Amino acid sequence: MVKEKQLNILKGLYNRMQEGTKVTNSSVGFEGRDGVHEAASYLTTLERQGLVEIGPKAFTTGGRRHEQYNNNVIMIWWEEVELTPLGKKEVEEN
Repeated sequence: MVKEKQLNILKGLYNRMQEGTKVTNSSVGFEGRDGVHEAASYLTTLERQGLVEIGPKAFTTGGRRHEQYNNNVIMIWWEEVELTPLGKKEVEEN
């Protein structure tokens, strides 16, 4: 079972697949610097669950590690993140 914010990410990736819409941090509900860290944390969780595939250049890192989200991601390149067939199924069922 995925959380609401994780489902927003999956839906954004799904819409990109279906309609070619652009995915950004704000389009999937993450704002500001903390939002980047939070989105990156959710993406890695979704990858562990087999719902997305994260390309090697998806994250730009730097600076200090965020205490709550335990990453130092400063930019997400959403075009490097792909929805898996399992992720597509999750969106279609929700």
